[in-house]
Amino acid sequence: QDAIKENITAMEQLAAEKNAKAQEKAAREAAMPNKGEKRNNTPKEKEIIFTEFSLPKTLRRLGMKKEECVVTDAAVKKIVSHFSDSTGCRDLEQAAEHIAGNALYQIETGGLSTVRYDAQAVQSLLL
Repeated sequence: QDAIKENITAMEQLAAEKNAKAQEKAAREAAMPNKGEKRNNTPKEKEIIFTEFSLPKTLRRLGMKKEECVVTDAAVKKIVSHFSDSTGCRDLEQAAEHIAGNALYQIETGGLSTVRYDAQAVQSLLL
């Protein structure tokens, strides 16, 4: 009988450990976004994505120097707030393309060496 009680106790312990592991796994999965589901970046993350990745990538692709297309911090905040409801960075990349393309047009047609975008210029360009 003692051996039976030990076996039952061991089985109960294994079942409890298995249950605890299943609960931990469920908690981890609940905290993670589903596959294919994009999490929404914070405004600060979106500002970094735009200034450090989207805009420089677009400028390189267009053969422009960063001095030719200057976007102020206030303008970056305006861009991010304009796309606050969207997830991912596709809209930020499209905004960078729109701004850089406009700067290139102004440089080519207006003879400018630098185009500076503030919040107001970005607002009128994106709407």
